[in-house]
Amino acid sequence: MAKRTIGEEISELSQQFEKLARDLFSITRPLQLFDYENGVYGEIYFRPNKRLSKIFSTDREVLVLITNFPDQQQRTITALKGRIDEASGRVENSLAIIVHADSDGNRKLKMWGREKGIAILPILARESFQDAETFERDLLLDFFSNDPFDVTGPVSDDARFFGRRTEALDIARQLQGGQIRSSLGIRKIGKTSILNRILYEAKVNHGSVCVMIDCSKDDIWAQSASELLCSIGEAVAASAGNTPHYAEVQQSCENDGGLSGARKALLNAVLASDPPVILFFDEVDYITPGSPTARAAWTSNFNPFWRNLRAVTQEAARSEKKFSLFVCGVSSKWFKEESIDGVENAVLSFIPEEYLSPLAPIAITGMIRSISRTAGLSFDDATAEFIGQACGNMPYWTRKACSYIHRNIDVRDRPCIVQRETAERLVGEFVEEEGAAVAEVALNHLFRVHPEVYIPAKSVLDGGRHAKSEQLISTLIRYGILAEVRGEVVLGSGMIREGMRLCIQKRSEIEMVPAPLEESSSLILKFDEWADELALINASRNKLEKRLRALALNFIKFSTLQSRDKGTAASRVIRCVEKVRIEKLQHLPADDLIEKLLWSELVRLVEKEWVLFIPVFADLRLFKEHATILNDRMDAHAKDADGADLAYYRRSLRWLEEAVQKASA
Repeated sequence: MAKRTIGEEISELSQQFEKLARDLFSITRPLQLFDYENGVYGEIYFRPNKRLSKIFSTDREVLVLITNFPDQQQRTITALKGRIDEASGRVENSLAIIVHADSDGNRKLKMWGREKGIAILPILARESFQDAETFERDLLLDFFSNDPFDVTGPVSDDARFFGRRTEALDIARQLQGGQIRSSLGIRKIGKTSILNRILYEAKVNHGSVCVMIDCSKDDIWAQSASELLCSIGEAVAASAGNTPHYAEVQQSCENDGGLSGARKALLNAVLASDPPVILFFDEVDYITPGSPTARAAWTSNFNPFWRNLRAVTQEAARSEKKFSLFVCGVSSKWFKEESIDGVENAVLSFIPEEYLSPLAPIAITGMIRSISRTAGLSFDDATAEFIGQACGNMPYWTRKACSYIHRNIDVRDRPCIVQRETAERLVGEFVEEEGAAVAEVALNHLFRVHPEVYIPAKSVLDGGRHAKSEQLISTLIRYGILAEVRGEVVLGSGMIREGMRLCIQKRSEIEMVPAPLEESSSLILKFDEWADELALINASRNKLEKRLRALALNFIKFSTLQSRDKGTAASRVIRCVEKVRIEKLQHLPADDLIEKLLWSELVRLVEKEWVLFIPVFADLRLFKEHATILNDRMDAHAKDADGADLAYYRRSLRWLEEAVQKASA
């Protein structure tokens, strides 16, 4: 009886929805009830009219899920995703409507939908079923409030992959012929996105044996040269036996045969494969002498690994077997060095120096105009081109700028045309508030991996004149950091200019290490001496805490992008918060949450994520010891202390400062 009553309630909600939506949609599949985890749901398929199809940017049907639960749970989104998957492409997979009866459901359903990559348009039955005009207004306001520009991870599907389809198809074809190709570029320029696109083409449309080597993973860079070669050989054999032919390199058992045995095992796996074999290296900088995680190990392993891999490619070519490499990373520096660790570089110029440059202006304009339609915003070509130029035509940076514009234009005024003056004002605010920091992170990483390019980049910022034929200037132009305008080499965009200034400013702060404080001849300090000492300590401690927060968040964000299975950045930060404070802070985004952490919680975060911070602090015991001393604030707790206590405190402060400064540099 209860199930029948629930079915009747859902049927009533469905009828009300269909009545109000008849001028907006045409029902293509009537209401059907289904059970999921002891709950009853209803679903409808509808096709939007021409105007809504354009706004929604879809030509597929859209699924409507109907539920009468007074308190929505995450299982509703799980049920929805399951029904979308079962539709086998008939309905739109990134957009759905949920009709519900939970007064707090709109917020929860949209948040949970974002986590699953689905834009949810929630309809609260009691409020939105008043009349057709209210229904359409609420529907579009909810749709326009979604941020289509906010994409943090790699993209490769047709709906979000812009400007590089032809390039990806060409590279995929060339890899079938046994070529070695690369894609070099600064952080967040789209290297992994194009790799994923090429991988899809090679795996699905060409039937190649594809092996993925994500060098940023701990179980990859932690292997020795022979172990990694052995693991790749095992992955090639596994991929050849899979359908489709794909495998990811995992850490295998220890290789007893040494380099020779590992090379032979890999070669045999390649020769045994009928289709072409393609190795995809992502984040290759982790297995070079510039590795941020294992520099010493890969200074000694670099030559043996790549030398033996080169031998496999040469023997495969002699055996007329197609064996290709596609390498993604920031710099090809270590493939251009004459020697590594005093030994001749056996793979000099083995990896071609091919850069993933910014998008062409016409491509970035098309991307902005296409995505903005789903947010109810419209830009003319000149305005869209201006936004792209301000962001150096970098896809990710441009999306962040458009996301800022989206957040600062009231959804109640949409759909609307964004005027050039409005765009210029908002882009200027974005660069100042957010963009400079985004650019600084990418530039600082480039200068760490390829330090030689810092001086010429700084020289251009300072007004120095350079020819584009200069080797390092040419490299910076290919990265998109510099550009040639009317015969003069300049910085590539306003965002890069502000990022460079911020980068130089931070380096200057790091270089200005305060001179050691002179110890008082007596351990008993006078009142004014105590005031001066405490003021200096407080200033240093506050600056250290600010830098450590920023450093921790950046490390966790990068780790989250590389390994989604560890959870979001916010979920990883909230784990270190004291239980009594979790409820108050759990809804904050990661950037706001990190600022709310107590010192003890910040220390706990570093402990919980220690694998990320080993290169920074090296010794967990020492880190905890010095952090504990810093938390014992004599000025705040009115504790007895003398000059010796102060010197002891300064020692711990300097230890942590030096570690954080080196990491920031």
